[in-house]
Amino acid sequence: MSNWNMPPGVNTNMIPGNRPEDIMEEQFWAAFEAKLDEKKFTGFTLDKPAPSANFVSLDDLWDNAAFVEIIGIARDMGFDQGYAEGSSDEAMQIGALESEIDTRLQDWFYDHQEVTAQAYLAKRAEIRHQLTKDD
Repeated sequence: MSNWNMPPGVNTNMIPGNRPEDIMEEQFWAAFEAKLDEKKFTGFTLDKPAPSANFVSLDDLWDNAAFVEIIGIARDMGFDQGYAEGSSDEAMQIGALESEIDTRLQDWFYDHQEVTAQAYLAKRAEIRHQLTKDD
């Protein structure tokens, strides 16, 4: 889909279904379906009949081992996704910190080019401490 017929300031990624979060949700459901297919889940029967064909109580579902396993698969997938996102965020934060340390150290070194390696490393430690101390 092109942007030629969109209002000013709107692109195709803003349309519901094309937004990044929509695409991620579609990917989740596709992966969830693949995991259920892998476990050979095509459906399950309740241990006791439901009062109506259109209504199943949550208690009846939680008593069913297959349902509990399906929910466990979804929970594990959510945990894995959250852990991966958290790890990525942490790596970006560490990279930003190291970049800031290097920038400040280069600025300092420009004015102090005759220092020893020991003084250089001490200044690096001082800058790291300044940037990471709790205010």
